[in-house]
Amino acid sequence: MSSSPSLPTLPKTESAPKTEPEILHTLHHFHLGDPSVERDTEEISSDHLPALLNPFRDTSKIRYDYPLVLFANGGESGKHYAQPLTSHLSESIETFSPGKNSARFLKDNISWIEREMRELIEEHNLTQNIEKKSLSNGSNNSTEPLATDILKQAAASLQQHLNLSPENRETLQESLDQLVNSFSQEDRILSYDRYTATKLMIHLVHQRSAERWGKFEKERDSLIRQLTQIIEVEKHKRGDALGTEALEKSVGSNASHFNPAAFSSILPNKSGTIVIPPERMERMDSALKILNQFKRSSIQLYFIHTGDYSVDENKTIKGEVAKDPCSRSADLFDQEAAKLSSLFSACRIAKLEVSNQYSATIHDPWFNNFGWEAFSEQELLLVPAIIALEPANRLAQEGLSSFSQLLGSGRPIQIMSRVKGHANPAATEKSSPFRDFRLELGYIAMAHRQCYVAQSSAARYQHLIQGFIEATEIPRTAIHLINTGVQEQSTIHEEDPHLISPNITKSKKQFLLDPWMVSSAALESRVHPFFRINPESGDTFAERMNFSVNPQPDRDWATHPFSYRDESGDVTHTELAFTFADYALLVPKLRSHFRLIPDNFESDSLSPVAEYLTHNETTRFSLIPFVWTMNRDNVMHRAVVSRELILACRDRLNYWHTLQEIAGVKSPHIEQAINDTTLTIEARKNSEISELKTVHTSELQELQNDATTKVMGQLAQVLMGMNPAAMQGDSTSSRNSSIPQSSSETESSSPAESEESATEDNSEQSETVAASEPAAEVSEDPWIETMLCTTCNDCTNMNPQMFVYNDDKQAYIADPNAGTYAELVEAAEICPSRCIHPGLPLNSSEADLDELIERAAPFNQI
Repeated sequence: MSSSPSLPTLPKTESAPKTEPEILHTLHHFHLGDPSVERDTEEISSDHLPALLNPFRDTSKIRYDYPLVLFANGGESGKHYAQPLTSHLSESIETFSPGKNSARFLKDNISWIEREMRELIEEHNLTQNIEKKSLSNGSNNSTEPLATDILKQAAASLQQHLNLSPENRETLQESLDQLVNSFSQEDRILSYDRYTATKLMIHLVHQRSAERWGKFEKERDSLIRQLTQIIEVEKHKRGDALGTEALEKSVGSNASHFNPAAFSSILPNKSGTIVIPPERMERMDSALKILNQFKRSSIQLYFIHTGDYSVDENKTIKGEVAKDPCSRSADLFDQEAAKLSSLFSACRIAKLEVSNQYSATIHDPWFNNFGWEAFSEQELLLVPAIIALEPANRLAQEGLSSFSQLLGSGRPIQIMSRVKGHANPAATEKSSPFRDFRLELGYIAMAHRQCYVAQSSAARYQHLIQGFIEATEIPRTAIHLINTGVQEQSTIHEEDPHLISPNITKSKKQFLLDPWMVSSAALESRVHPFFRINPESGDTFAERMNFSVNPQPDRDWATHPFSYRDESGDVTHTELAFTFADYALLVPKLRSHFRLIPDNFESDSLSPVAEYLTHNETTRFSLIPFVWTMNRDNVMHRAVVSRELILACRDRLNYWHTLQEIAGVKSPHIEQAINDTTLTIEARKNSEISELKTVHTSELQELQNDATTKVMGQLAQVLMGMNPAAMQGDSTSSRNSSIPQSSSETESSSPAESEESATEDNSEQSETVAASEPAAEVSEDPWIETMLCTTCNDCTNMNPQMFVYNDDKQAYIADPNAGTYAELVEAAEICPSRCIHPGLPLNSSEADLDELIERAAPFNQI
């Protein structure tokens, strides 16, 4: 059982060799670019990785989508054009052996087969690289191995490795044969390297071109049949079918047995039939002749480049070296389109004639000037595909003019350019990549508005190939900016486990960083953000822009949880941002922009890069930015960052904000609109509340005045009538006493009659009160008037299972069976707001219920 990797640790504290002011002076001066302090600082070695990438130090343990299977007939068979080898193997096995218990030998060893296939593929690529270097033409491409060949070799190795009994060996071989048959004979395996994206594009464009031409050929054959039928009928109406030549052709080999001329002379001539005008017949004959005589060029794809890549040419793919690939591609497209203009015009004419909709007045001028600009979308996509591979620095410098012209031309040409994440395409080879603000080719392409723009990487093959599919489905110029992560060779005089050498030998101590990891880091650090802009999706950027795949797109930098042990061994949990400065640690030529900070040095002036960039200029001047690094011993260190690199970080962050705004992820305009709307809603709400308060105050004052008037009137009546009950405080009598009699009537009555009358009056008044006052309702179920709760905690402290707070910190009864009826009654009695109503007992067996019900009665009246 493998143990989980240990947490990173901080270095042990040692006595400081210098005072704090001396260290701050050295670090600050290095940050500002003072070369005189470089000898007093410690350089950073290739052993140091960004702290967040340390778990991926051993690249051999990283499992990602490569190698890919390139399906020879992916579109026709309904399969993918490409798929990870791992996915294809597992899906294929489930197809012919579903269930856990079927093909057990194969399923138990599929990981072994995959590992063996990867090793065989690496051996094949190494052989190809050696052969490539020995060629005088400097070809940089390699032929991908056939999937069936690699799998058969791996299957043979597995049989030898397992050494099963003859019966089990045969069972396994049957499963292996089925797995081999899941590939076609032309399917190939594609590894990750500098040219992966280029090979994927060629593979996809070549297949899609074949699919389109297959559909067009069927349509052309149908038009030929229909036109032929119309012309034959017309000839029959004209009598041409009864001529000597026509009769001779109609009888075929039997023509020698009779005289066609004599036979034609005795046949009656037809008359009175309406015939097609001669000019229409000539037009149909001409169109039919073009359709019949057309021979499609065998070349389906042209690949134009500057000489740094030689395509694997065959009868359908042709490569060509050009000084200006964009300009050459435009010229080549015009030439190929001109060859097809007569064919497409003939197809158009044939369709109009078949439907009898051709109008010479309208259509003759149209077809007399029929060029590629008049092609339909389907016709434009039938022109042989053209891919132009351009270096990024050439596009940004001497090739910018032709690049711009091609983007605005509307010609459906695919432009590909490999972009280095750390470099500025506009910078010269000898100048610093950070001397000027970075020229963004993607932003320039956006300005042309009507072209397809994609920025992606082969490290995320699904995003890459989706962009290829979208771009090749629309008749527009497309630019694909690809980051491969492959770096220049560098000589390193030390062992470095996170470096690999796919194209060079280890004996020379030359290493390259794993390109997949570098390319993935470029996406994570906003160095090479992903996006696609498709003009066919709409007129606004909200409709055109696809900003998916970018990690945490609403933030400035992607942040991830990070844990480490401090000097005392305690675990600390925090978050680290992955910035452009972190990415720069992966680029050997940029390590001069870093110097290690003494492990035992602490100061409030040290600031992580992501935090440093949030401060204003005045605050930043007193701070020193740094990044966290880790060495192979799993020990954390800090590295100060040069001002030049920090300015590059700000530039990359600025472009990221621009993309966010275009994508609508974090637009200042949207945020301002939200703030304005919020303020408007709050102002309207406050106005409504104020109006309600005014109305409520007015109504309350009116009610108070009415109540005061009524009470004073009743008091005056009581005082004037000298009602004994009212004077003795009998609330019932005082509230319901009748209007007193006049003094004369009172004096005329005898004392006995007065007493009897008073008794009768009181009795009648009591009955009236009893009849007029409705009986109070009693709550039977326990409940709380939550809105009246004052959050005193008395009830929740008594029984937190029965009494629970809601999101507004006001109590309600969660479960009346979670406590006793006695607790409900006691809670009602101690509640300061008297909002708890115990109801009636739910458990009839509880003790002292009679007493509890009596105590609960005052709280149950509603």
